[in-house]
Amino acid sequence: MYPWLLYKINRYLALIICSIFLLNGPAFTACLMPNISERLINFCLLERTKDSIVPLTFAKEFDYRLKRSGYSNGVGLSGKVEQSVINYNFSPIFYYSSNINGGNPDKDLVLGDYIFKGDRNLLRKKGFLTGVSSGLNGRSIYGEGRHFDFYAQVSHAHSFQYNMGINNLSSGFCFANHIKAFWHIDICGNSSQIRRKIVSERNSDLSLNLAKLSTSNSSTHSLNSLGIRRNFVENFKQDQLIFSSERLNSWGLLTKISGLIGEAVIDKQVTRQALAIELRRQIFGKQLTSSWSFEKRSGGKLFGFSLQEIIQSVNVSYPILSNTSVGLGFTQINSKLDYFSSLEPHFSIQFKL
Repeated sequence: MYPWLLYKINRYLALIICSIFLLNGPAFTACLMPNISERLINFCLLERTKDSIVPLTFAKEFDYRLKRSGYSNGVGLSGKVEQSVINYNFSPIFYYSSNINGGNPDKDLVLGDYIFKGDRNLLRKKGFLTGVSSGLNGRSIYGEGRHFDFYAQVSHAHSFQYNMGINNLSSGFCFANHIKAFWHIDICGNSSQIRRKIVSERNSDLSLNLAKLSTSNSSTHSLNSLGIRRNFVENFKQDQLIFSSERLNSWGLLTKISGLIGEAVIDKQVTRQALAIELRRQIFGKQLTSSWSFEKRSGGKLFGFSLQEIIQSVNVSYPILSNTSVGLGFTQINSKLDYFSSLEPHFSIQFKL
């Protein structure tokens, strides 16, 4: 659907992103980049300060970071950290949704020679929503290089235009375990529920991941992981092979590649392949984030017709203030049934209080 428009958007967006990253030029970037893996940050600090003399303030900060990750000796300084911590958060939210109520597309459903017209009262509603999000996250250290992390988040966003809203509830946990050298193994789980006026979605998962930290040269560091995940979606389960690779290079560009390969589930629409690429870079003292994702879903049928679809998304976000970020992008769905094909924009403002 709209292939020429997708091509144009992809081309111009790619040119803008590449120009920004290249024009800013290579430069030494501190390891303390926001919104990346804690393990990768600590490993980067360790590798880049090896056999070096560092200020006492830096040594104290690094010592604290290591102890918060479960390494009781840190860098050898005195002092301890709390073994269990809980943090609370609260923030306003504002974003655009292409389907506030969980309704149907505003077009006819064509199945062979048959044309079906949908109920006008069940059409999807599009527009802006405002609301609040609150939750908690915490950590409990239970061994050397081992800790239990958890979170819970709830939000409500309301559309004053249609007098309806979207409720989100999510929670998760992760047992992070340092095995030996720079090898780690994690056992994690997540659960989420989205409630709209017409439909609700609920799913959860459990995963087992093996991760390895490495350095390819003096200032390029990587965190690579491979694992298995079981998804629980409504009345069926699906097993997936999952992988990811985060790489922080010498001039401060973080590249993250992640994806999955999922098993087929008879008569169920499931993700069979997915791939996502994310770039992060400090621009003018703030972090520019850009991402592209691809997903292939298949297995579902509607009156015998295949529901196979390809989903692509592009997103860019940048902080306009110290506590406020703006996100822009779009998602395109190409389905074998045109009824489910779409091209929708994204817009959001994220606040941190």
